[in-house]
Amino acid sequence: MLLQYYYWWQKDVLPLRFIEHIFKSVEAKKYQEGLTFGSRKKLDDLKKQKKLKRDTKVIWLNDTWMYQAINPIVESANQSANWNFEWNYNEMIQFGRYDKNKFYGWHSDSIEHPWIYDRPNEPFFHGKMRKLSTIISLNDASEYEGGEVLFDNRNADTDKTGSPSDIMLCNELKEKGTVVTFPSHVWHKVTPVTKGVRYSLVLWHLGWPFK
Repeated sequence: MLLQYYYWWQKDVLPLRFIEHIFKSVEAKKYQEGLTFGSRKKLDDLKKQKKLKRDTKVIWLNDTWMYQAINPIVESANQSANWNFEWNYNEMIQFGRYDKNKFYGWHSDSIEHPWIYDRPNEPFFHGKMRKLSTIISLNDASEYEGGEVLFDNRNADTDKTGSPSDIMLCNELKEKGTVVTFPSHVWHKVTPVTKGVRYSLVLWHLGWPFK
């Protein structure tokens, strides 16, 4: 899918008290290992993908007030970037902590076939796919080094770019409170943190397969 915009960023759309409440909401919760699609099988798989693909700590959130604040911002990006994807549900919100040496390698938030949720007993999920993803920076880059978000426009015209990849550094996510939304199939990564701690929220927005 060719895109005019591979991500859309918005700043000053979330009040600082929203971020403060996010941190308060995770104070008493325990971190889990961040996983990837296909790694939720065996401990050996987890150890293998942790070395090669991802090493992060996460907490899962599912508070209505969070969605109420974020969803209108996501839809604004969806329209402003002219994607106009139809979506109607969210997965749980992922609070991520990237300490020193933590990272997330190149990945897409969607997978090869569209029917990623085969859950007949869960009608809000069943038959839907990830259409949009959102990253929210919870602290400024002055508090850490590394931890940069990169996007790869992998369907670029190689005759024009000279390379099958067009790596874009998302500088906007270095500022606290910035919201970046992008189509879930777009490849992206988080480089290793080399100093300090990076915090973020990640959301996935679901809808029926494209037709």
